[in-house]
Amino acid sequence: MLLARFCALLLCFCFGTTFAQDKVDYGAMLNRLKYGCSNYKEMLNYQNLIELNHGNLKKGISLDFAQYMAFDGLDWIPLVKEVSCKKALLENEIKGIGYYIKHQPVSAYMYNDAKLKLAQTLMIQALLSDGSDTNATFKEADTLVRDYLQNDKDEFKHGKSMAYYFSAHAYIDSSEYANKVEERLLLLDKAINSAKAGLKKAKDRSSILEPLGIALGKKGQLLSISSSERKETLMESIEAFKLGDLSDKINLYNIATSYIQIGDIENAKLWLLKIEALKKIDSQTCIQGLMLDPDIEPLRTKQKDWFVGYMQRNCLDQIKAVMMDSNKP
Repeated sequence: MLLARFCALLLCFCFGTTFAQDKVDYGAMLNRLKYGCSNYKEMLNYQNLIELNHGNLKKGISLDFAQYMAFDGLDWIPLVKEVSCKKALLENEIKGIGYYIKHQPVSAYMYNDAKLKLAQTLMIQALLSDGSDTNATFKEADTLVRDYLQNDKDEFKHGKSMAYYFSAHAYIDSSEYANKVEERLLLLDKAINSAKAGLKKAKDRSSILEPLGIALGKKGQLLSISSSERKETLMESIEAFKLGDLSDKINLYNIATSYIQIGDIENAKLWLLKIEALKKIDSQTCIQGLMLDPDIEPLRTKQKDWFVGYMQRNCLDQIKAVMMDSNKP
């Protein structure tokens, strides 16, 4: 009895009391989505919850995998506009993934990944909740991330240290929900530290350099324009991307936008020309990037003739295709 109580206390200490529970209520999860999300029927995890609630698992799907897929709603959170829906998805994730961690064996297919999912969910929920103690929640999340890194069996698969890659991205993605600059900077620093820790251990550094460059770039943009730290941070971001995969158009684009942020328009143009030379400019680069990205605005206004020529050479077909799709009934 004493041992059981000690184990329960230890579980609460390690994983918090918010999500430690003895059973999962699929019906309650379904109701949260039903009353919180207007498009709940379109959500894959809603359909997965129905199957679990009725005990109808698809052939060849194990219970632990089905539960993980049903509880995981993080990918939907950026796509929904309703605050009530975001909160419903987060609450389901915390209760469901918390249950999964508590009841599945360590050997379960997604057991360790669930810790990182839970860490990210806790951070996002804290950032979206008024009056929440984010510092305490961030510490709780950090504990889960450390446990994830220490126990990841594929940590150095192919020598790329992917566990550090994913943990860095968890902090980056969570930072997008922060309304306070200091909270966003804190999470970006955690992402930078995670990526740098991975760099020290990885044999193949190409993958881990990507979140490092992203986090440094986002941090640099948040710093005062007049500060020397801003330029230093953005230059560090540029160097990280330059050491990465230069056949990846996103890396090249990020280098160009960082050069724009430090006022070096000529270098920005050179790196955009490298994307053109690779012949990898697609609708995402043209529409979401060159046309709409506020980071490109100085190039659009100060180098209008050059920019128009670049767009005419590379983006007319993509723009026409998007316009045709938008006119379809």
